[in-house]
Amino acid sequence: MRRPPLLYALKRGSEIFRESPRKVIYVLQPTRLWSKFRGLLAEGKVKTVTKSEFLALQRTKKREFAGDDWNRMAGGIFVRKYESYQDYTRHQWNKLEELGGQAFVDPARAIQMFARRFADVSLKDNSRILCLGARCGEEVQALRALGHFAVGIDLNPGKDNEYVLNGDFHDLRFSSGSVDTVYTNCLDHALDIDKIMTEIARVLRPDGRFLINIVYGYKQGYTVGKHDTMHWPTAKEFAEVLAKSGGLRLISFRDLTDVGSKWWCQALMIKGAGG
Repeated sequence: MRRPPLLYALKRGSEIFRESPRKVIYVLQPTRLWSKFRGLLAEGKVKTVTKSEFLALQRTKKREFAGDDWNRMAGGIFVRKYESYQDYTRHQWNKLEELGGQAFVDPARAIQMFARRFADVSLKDNSRILCLGARCGEEVQALRALGHFAVGIDLNPGKDNEYVLNGDFHDLRFSSGSVDTVYTNCLDHALDIDKIMTEIARVLRPDGRFLINIVYGYKQGYTVGKHDTMHWPTAKEFAEVLAKSGGLRLISFRDLTDVGSKWWCQALMIKGAGG
C-alpha cells in the first residue's frame, strides 16, 4: 500500500529534527520552510512509487535515450545533442533551480554519504582538493571534515555558497600543477570528455590523483535522467576511457554498493608514474 507523501514528509521531518535538533532553527526560517517541506514531499513520492510505476518510468527513459537526441561516440559512449554550448550550460544551470535550490533533501545525510565514499581512499594528508560540479558543496564539507583543503566549482552553486565557486569544468580557472586531487561525481553531466580530462590533467600536480564516482552504465541497467548528458556502457569501461583521455593511470576501481551508494562505482587515477 502506498504511503501518502504528506505523511511521509511529516514523519521524515521529525526524524531529521531528532537526528539534528539544530536544524529546527535553520529550517523554520520563512525563506527555507516551504522549500524544505516541498523537497520532503517530492522525496515521499519517489520512495513510494509502485513497482509497475517504476518500470513504466524506466521504459519511458529508455525510449527517450533511444531517440534522436543522442550522438553515439567511440567506445559506446552517447552524448546528448544541443544546439549550442549555451543551450548545454543553460540546461545544466537549471537543474539546481528545479530542485528548489537544494541539491539534497537532507544535506547532513548527504555529507555522511560522501564521507563513506571517501573512506579508505589513498589520498595524501591535508590535500588540496578541487571538486567539480559540486552544486551546494556537500562533498566539499565531507572532505574538509577529513582534514583536506577543499573547494568546489559549479555552473550554478546557488546563493551565498561558501563551499563552491562559479565555474565550468570544461575550462578550469586554476593554475597548472596547483591541485593535489580532483574529485567529481558528475561526468554524466559532461559534454566534452577530452576537454575536461585535459583540464584535469593540467591542474594536477605531477603525482596528483583524480578521484571519480561513476554511475552505472546502460549495460548495467541504469537509465539516464532529465539532465544527464553522457551515457556509457559500464562504469569500468568509462573509467578506462577517462584514464586514457587524460593520460592518467587507473590504480583502483571498486563498487560502492557496500557503502550505501547503489548504482555507483569509484575509480582512482594518478598522474605520472608514481604510486
